[in-house]
Amino acid sequence: MSRLSAVKDSSRTRSLANPKEFGLILSGRLQGSACLKGGVARRSLVAVLGLALCLLPYAPAVSQVQQSSAPPAPAAAQQSSAGAANQQADSLPEANPSLRPAFQPIDLSQAGSSASAPADSTAAGADGTAINKPTFIDPLDAPPDHEKNSTLSMSPLRLGALIQIQSMRPLQLDASYNEPIALADVLEYTYRKSLPIKIARESVVFQEAQFAGQLANFLPNFAMSMTATRAHVFTKPVTNSTSFVFVPRLTYPIFLGGANVYSALSQYYRMKGWRETFKSNVNDALLSAFTTFTNLSLNHALLKIRAKAVEVSTAQVQLNKQLLASGVGTRFAVLQSESQLASDKQALLAQQIATRQSSLLLGYALDMPMAANLIPDKEYLSEFKLVDPRAPIELHLQTALRSRPELRQYEFFRFAAARNVQQAATSLYPSFSWSNSYTSSNTATHVHTSGNGAGGGNGTVAGAGIFGGLFQTEQNSLSLNWGPANLGFSAVANIVGARALSRQALLQANQELQLVREQVRSDYVALMSAREQIDTAAYGVQSSAEALRLADLRLRTGNGTNLELIQAERDYINALYTQAQAIIASNNAQAQLLHDMGVISKATLLQGYRP
Repeated sequence: MSRLSAVKDSSRTRSLANPKEFGLILSGRLQGSACLKGGVARRSLVAVLGLALCLLPYAPAVSQVQQSSAPPAPAAAQQSSAGAANQQADSLPEANPSLRPAFQPIDLSQAGSSASAPADSTAAGADGTAINKPTFIDPLDAPPDHEKNSTLSMSPLRLGALIQIQSMRPLQLDASYNEPIALADVLEYTYRKSLPIKIARESVVFQEAQFAGQLANFLPNFAMSMTATRAHVFTKPVTNSTSFVFVPRLTYPIFLGGANVYSALSQYYRMKGWRETFKSNVNDALLSAFTTFTNLSLNHALLKIRAKAVEVSTAQVQLNKQLLASGVGTRFAVLQSESQLASDKQALLAQQIATRQSSLLLGYALDMPMAANLIPDKEYLSEFKLVDPRAPIELHLQTALRSRPELRQYEFFRFAAARNVQQAATSLYPSFSWSNSYTSSNTATHVHTSGNGAGGGNGTVAGAGIFGGLFQTEQNSLSLNWGPANLGFSAVANIVGARALSRQALLQANQELQLVREQVRSDYVALMSAREQIDTAAYGVQSSAEALRLADLRLRTGNGTNLELIQAERDYINALYTQAQAIIASNNAQAQLLHDMGVISKATLLQGYRP
């Protein structure tokens, strides 16, 4: 009795705000009650239980303080407990084993251990004892594994059996057969069979022929004429004359005001510009073929993702039906899962159409038979290493200024426009030419004479102005001509117009220079952003995959809902979409940067560009 009263008296003087002391008081009451006998013990026990019920809100604080006051467990014990928890979580059944994430989650339970804690992770408490401060590692603070995140591997699927699902009508496509194709083959076919490249090559041939025609103006002009003439003179005596004249002439234009020179120079620069245009068309065709092939690969990856979504939805329908049959599920959950399955099947149909259309676009770009269904040769998506991301932007700009064909194209067109101004002024200058001719003339005459009563006869006397015989002559002549048409006003107007076109060509060249700078800088920013999006999308895929697995486990154990599982599935599919699109966006951004730098080719698209 004295002990119990002492405890009661001490409990009145001490504050119950200290949970540790409250625990000691409660344990002392229990020990004192064990020493009592009969009704006193029962009354004391009832009093203790009543006091415990009154102080029930202090229980969370008691548990927290007991945990904080308890000595830290050894690292090995913590690891074993964490491993046991993970093993228990992994032992739960799953709806689809393929949905298990392909990554290892970070075990944060070992973050505060001595092996992973930094040197300053301990601090002294009030009594001088060392207290371990838990150190948590944020996975976003660690550098991402870009090599791992830049590859999205999908299991191979038989495309011919994707649509053969019993619950919907099969979709008949127009393709007759499948044709696997690699990126190297796409680029090779582009060089050899691309219609835009062939059209651009014919334009270059035309410009080369025009330049050859301008060079021919420096050669002399050759002319040849032959004339046969028969003359009949009615005066008496009557005379008949036949004449054959043959005249070859060679004329060489010595000076025409520079018309031939400036026209040839203008066509020369125009031809050089069209050659650069051909290179630009080749670059455009390679970029188009590359992006078309990557889009085809993306659509095939999305097709496989949609097929996985159908598999997951089918498994959900079966799971909900089993839960309904066992009495723990609802009809509404079955209807929800069936609606999601129908939606996934429709999305699979739409994705197959998109995949076929991308195959048609690639076949059109390569001038291949449209009956072939082109499919990529790889079963996974990966990021290409075409451009060094550590290279500075100044290096890319220098490469573009040195290699971009559009810059040289507009530069040559500017030179051609400047020569057109000089060509327009040539009509104001006199022309000077030299000619050489040879003339062969053969004339025969026949004179008919007749008399009245005195007789008549024929003679060979020529009439007036007609000379019979063979004549051969050679002539050399120099000619100087000057006569501006329309008093020169038309030439002056042509000069003014040509100068305006020359200034326009200069402005277009400057505009193209600014456009190249803007494109290279924009592509550089897009490339850096695309690389970051790959890592961000990889985190989303890991998180959504784990959320889908947990949602499936919660539904199986009765702690989750079917709607939660459907939403987790949608998030997982959208995350896979985002990662696949991020990988393709990075590849297209690198190819676009190679194109805008003017160094895109089969070698750089396959092996990358290194300055």
